Order: sequence, then structure tokens, then C-alpha cells
Amino acid sequence: MDNLRFLIVDNLKCKDNNNKVHGFEGLEFDFAELRCFCWDVYPFTSLPLKFYPENLVVLEMRNNNLEQLRTGIKNLVNLKYIDLSYSKHLRKVSDLSQFPYLESLILEDCTSLFEITPPSQNLNKLVNLNLKNCKNLISLPIGIQSKSLRDVILSGCSNLNIAPSISCNIERLCLDGTAIKELSSSIECHSKLVELNLKDCLRFESLPSSLCNLKSLRHLNLSGLSNLKTVPEIPPKIEELYLDRTAIKELSSSIENVSNLIKLDLRNCSNLESLPNGIGKLKSLNYLNISGCSKLCRLPKDIGNLESLEVLEANGVTIRELPSSMVRLKNLHDLSFERWKSQEPVSSLSPILSGLQFLRRLNLNNCSLTELPNNLDQLPLLRDLELEGNNFESVPTNIINLSKLRLLNIRFCNKLQSLPKLSRNIQDLKADGCKLLKALSGLTIPCQGYYKRTLSFINCFNLDWNVLRNILKDSVLKMYSDRTLWLEVIEGVGSREGCMCFPGSEIPEWFDIQSSGSSIELPKGSFNQKFLGCVFCTIVGFPDYHRFYNDMVIRTSEFHEFPCDTEAIIIFNSPGSVIKKCGLHLLFTQGIEEPMKRSRFSIFDEDEAHSKRLKSSNFFEGESSSRSELHLVPHEKEVVEEFNPSTNESSSFTLLDLDEFSQDFVGSTMDLTATTTLQPTDNDGVESSTGSGCYYDEDEVINHN
Repeated sequence: MDNLRFLIVDNLKCKDNNNKVHGFEGLEFDFAELRCFCWDVYPFTSLPLKFYPENLVVLEMRNNNLEQLRTGIKNLVNLKYIDLSYSKHLRKVSDLSQFPYLESLILEDCTSLFEITPPSQNLNKLVNLNLKNCKNLISLPIGIQSKSLRDVILSGCSNLNIAPSISCNIERLCLDGTAIKELSSSIECHSKLVELNLKDCLRFESLPSSLCNLKSLRHLNLSGLSNLKTVPEIPPKIEELYLDRTAIKELSSSIENVSNLIKLDLRNCSNLESLPNGIGKLKSLNYLNISGCSKLCRLPKDIGNLESLEVLEANGVTIRELPSSMVRLKNLHDLSFERWKSQEPVSSLSPILSGLQFLRRLNLNNCSLTELPNNLDQLPLLRDLELEGNNFESVPTNIINLSKLRLLNIRFCNKLQSLPKLSRNIQDLKADGCKLLKALSGLTIPCQGYYKRTLSFINCFNLDWNVLRNILKDSVLKMYSDRTLWLEVIEGVGSREGCMCFPGSEIPEWFDIQSSGSSIELPKGSFNQKFLGCVFCTIVGFPDYHRFYNDMVIRTSEFHEFPCDTEAIIIFNSPGSVIKKCGLHLLFTQGIEEPMKRSRFSIFDEDEAHSKRLKSSNFFEGESSSRSELHLVPHEKEVVEEFNPSTNESSSFTLLDLDEFSQDFVGSTMDLTATTTLQPTDNDGVESSTGSGCYYDEDEVINHN
């Protein structure tokens, strides 16, 4: 061991963190040639008495049982890096001057540490000091505050009540969560300071006027300074300014000169009454958040001059009328006016929509809307439309023109009676609590892409099963006939999965294999060569919960690993809830007449005749579908190889039927996680795959060589 240079013990990989090393603390060996000593979860309370690694460079012992970094470790002139983070028992760090070349000292989350002994000489090489969440530390010794310091993290040192005197060369100073009341006026000497974080310094009352002299400052975080009523002149190079949850009433007019400002956060400044008229001069501003500014009644007329603005969050404001200049916010991507208190929100909003050509998200939740703007279709790139908790009775039919729409949230729109046709690309429709909703025009569970697809109709008591069954059947058919989807699955970027949720207490007859409880036993022969997939349905009860997420995780084994004569058991597991009943419908293809090309193919409806055709009639075995057949047509001039359906992978399409939602639960959400495991009764060790959603299909009908 005389030449040992690296000693690395990784206890984190030991099961149950059991220590596999014994007697180390009693070793009588000096480790003179050791350069790197790394031992996380060090189990002993001290280092060996003769531990004198004079060539040591790195000492990393996170989450150890040391009570102090003892004195007497001599001649460690080469030590540059010390990391004792998460050492809950460490109470004292002795004289650090024995490490004259130390560059990084990391003692994060050493919650018992109350003393760092003042070094007998300054640590002139120290660059990084991290004492985050050292909650018992009251002060820093002067000698540790070297001129070389660049990065000082004192976040969460809740007993630190005096801002330390720090080197003029410091670049980052994090004092968030400390008990300091003020900064010294000498702060202006920190000419290289780039980031200053004072977030949640609850005793902090005022900023020195010399703050504006910090010419290098880019990030200033004053979030949660509830006693801060005024902000002095803002440093000219600021890029990110956080003033949320402060007591300010207005912003300094000097903000219009901060031309590099990118992000301005004013959330929950409940005393803020106005924004400066010159705010339109902030040509670089990308993000503006004024949510919760309840006294803010108007926006500056020149707000439309914010040519770089992409995100405007204005939830819970009382702005009466939107400035007409907002139509010029050409780059706006995200606009949120949730809980907007306005007498005529639609007449105020409609005129500006035509200019928001790049808008991706529009949030109008809980705005008491009795109608929707008729020009929503002028938002060609809109992906998310949030309309929850409003009072409109219908949705404009031109919503179908929103071809990029992925999310439509109409939860708890209690007066809504019907939905028009929606874009085929929609991924998530949330209609929970729409009690009067009856008509759904041409709605299908989307099958495009690789995202989870969801249709949720919880507490939509006026919808009947026949409507939902047609949606389900048509969706399954489209899932197997969509050429784009097949190509995505074949290329490994897509999967067919989704979820439908609705109230009920019985498994529909269409699910012809049913069982009480949480498991279904499948007979032999279920997985024959014509098997395509399966549809699940479960009755789930929630007697004691007040929250619900319509999210079910399904784990299935690969069906192609089951021989045709295999018996299997499907087990549904939903922690915190009760699976009362479950049902299953198997999907088969019949009448495969001709070979199908493996790599590329086209799919047409039955009226598009073609001489080369693979026909699948009576798609749903035991019950005819709305389409009697689909045709899979190989491209011309391509090599066509034989299709073997026995190589299909796992294929399921699960419908979630939710029961026991009383009126008390309307509008609430509930946590749900369910696992479905396919277990062959005579075949152990089958590998499982995991998918999210309530119908799941990773069926690869076309195989590649």
C-alpha cells in the first residue's frame, strides 16, 4: 500500500448502505502517496490517528459520521478540494490554515455545524465556498474571506444575521434564506459581482442606494422580501430581476434604461398599483409576470412595443381593458389571464388575437366567460387552450381549424352542452364536471405521435355509453389504419396509448371477458396468430380521497412471447383505491390474403380499390365495427416481404371507468396509480415493459431485417 494514490469507497452501491469495510479507523498507515480519498457514507466518527496523506489533493466524504475535521492533520499543502456535504454530525471545522492551497470548501447541509475556527492565516487560494443550509452557523471567520473568493453560497444559513465582508472579486453571492437585515453600503466595491440572491431574507428591509453602481450585476433576486417597499435605481446591466412577493408600490422609472432586461417577475406584489409608462422601451424583455398584482388596474399603453416578449403571465389581475397595442406582440408564445376580473373580457381580448400569430398557449381559466372569442382560429400555432371553469354554452365550430391544438381544457364548464369537431391532432381533452355535456361531434381518441392521449369525462353524467363506445371503436380502428402512426412506431418514436375516463358502475357488454375484483384469467389460445391487441376496462372506487388524477400506469408483458396455448392472468393494481371489476376485449385481424411490404406501405378506406390489397374484415371479433374492412396497400416497385402476425408485440387499449364520484368530488382531483401485469401461468421470467395511459400498444406489425 506504500504507493496507493487513489482510495475510492462507494458505499452508496452497497445494499441497505451496510458497511463492508471494517477496522479502517485503526489502521497505522500514513497514506503518504495518496492523492484522492473519496468515501461517501463514511461510517466511522474519526479518521485514523496516523492519517497523514501529505500529497492529498482531493478529500471527498459526503454524508459521513465525522464529528469534526480534526486538528493534527499536518502538511497537507497540496489539498485543493474538500467536500464534506450532508455530514449531519459534523459540528466543528478546525484550523483551515493547514490547507494553504485549498480552492474549494463544500460543507452543504452540514446542519449541526456551528463553528469554523478562524484560520491563523488567510486562505488566499480559496475560490469556492459552499455552506448552504448550515443552519447553526452564526458567522464566518474573517480569515476565510480571502481575496480570491469568486463563489460564496450561504443559502439557508438561517442563523446568519450579519452579511459577511466579502472579497471585491466575488462574482456570485447567495444569501437567500438568511437572517440578515441589510447590506453594507460598501457593496458598490464588488465591481465584479454578477449574481446577488437575497430571496426570502424575511428580516431584510432596504437596499443601499449604491446598488446601482454594480455595473457587472446580471441577476438580482429579491423574491419574498416582504418588508421591502422601495427599490432604488436598478443597475444598468441587469438581465433577470425578481421582485415577486415584495411590498413595492411602484417600479423606479429607471427601469426603462435597463435595456438588457430579459426577465421581470412581479408575481404577488399585492401593493403594486402601476407599471412605468416607459416599460415599452425594454426591447429585450422576454418574460413578464404580473400574476396576483390585485391592485394593478391597467397596463401601460406602450406595452405592445415589447417586441421580444414571449411570456405574459397576468393571472388574478383586475385590468379592465387591454391596450390595443398588444396586437403588436408578434413573438408572444404564452398568454395567461386566469381568474381575470373584467366586465367584458371577450370584447377586450378579441381585437388583439389576430396579431398573436406565434401564440402557443392561451389560459382563460375561471374568467366567468359567457362566450368565447369567434376568432380563436386566427391563432394558427396554438397548442394549449385552457378554458376551465367558465360559463359558455358552446365552443365556436372554427376551433377545428386549430390544427396544432394538443390540449383543450374545458373542465367544470357547467353550461356547456356540446362539443364541435376538433382537430385530429388533439392529445388531451379534459372535460371533467361538464354536467350538461351531451353531444360529441366526431370525437376520437387521438392516435398520432408518441405522447399520452387522454379523454376525460369524469362526472359528465349526461353522456351515455353508446356515444363513448363508438368513440372507442373508431379510435381502435384508426389506431391500426393510420400510416403516419405506423411509421412512427416502426421507427421507434411512437406508441399507441391513451386513456378514457367516465363515471359508471358496470363493465359494458362489449368487454366480453369480465371478472369481479382486480384480475382476469385468459384461456388458452387467446394469443393466436390473428391477435392484434386488447382493450381494458376497470371500475375504480375512491371512498376516502379528495384528489384524482386520471392517470393509470399499465405494465404489460410482450404478447409475442406467449405461445398460442399459454394461459395468462392480468392483474390490475391501484394503490389507495379499489378495483371492483375489470373487463377485457381482445382484438383480432382476420382474412389476411396477401403479403404486405415490411418497410413502407399506404392505407386507404375500402372505397379506394387497389389490385394489391391486404384485407382485414370484421375488425372487432364478435361484433362488426363501423368500418367493415381496411386495406393495407404496398407501394409499387418495392420488394414485398411476407407479413407474420405471430411476431406482434404487446398490444392493449384500456378504457378506465370511474365509479363512486359523489358531488363532493366534483372539481377535485385524486391520486391514482394502477399497474396491470400480464403473468403467464406456465412461463416464468417473462420480461415486462412499461407504458403510461389506459390503452397501450407497442404492436409492430411490420418487421424489419
